[in-house]
Amino acid sequence: MKSAQLPRDTMSLPDFDTLKALAQQDEGALDALLEAQISALLEAANPQYRERLRGLQFRIDCEKRLSHNPIERCVRLSRMLRAQCTELGHSLNRLQEELVPQPASGEGQVISLQEWRSRKKRPT
Repeated sequence: MKSAQLPRDTMSLPDFDTLKALAQQDEGALDALLEAQISALLEAANPQYRERLRGLQFRIDCEKRLSHNPIERCVRLSRMLRAQCTELGHSLNRLQEELVPQPASGEGQVISLQEWRSRKKRPT
């Protein structure tokens, strides 16, 4: 899968101090900047994945709206990410189980530990 290169100015952000000042003084402007960046990223995405990404962004926005404070927002989004990662891990494990042949279950030979130790001490 080949990733699309975004134009350099698509994701340009103000410096940290400006972002910090926006967060402290004009949260609406910071939110508008975030929305503009998200929209630019979605428009630059491969059309094949664009609708799925929009759906994911909708879920993120819903979680953010349900949060009462920034810490709760962080926790909600972290749980959402962890759930997706866990689901991905399970999917990869199922795929591996389907692709990698499992050894045939059979009867093993049980040997005496004392016998094994005595063979181990003999020079070969």
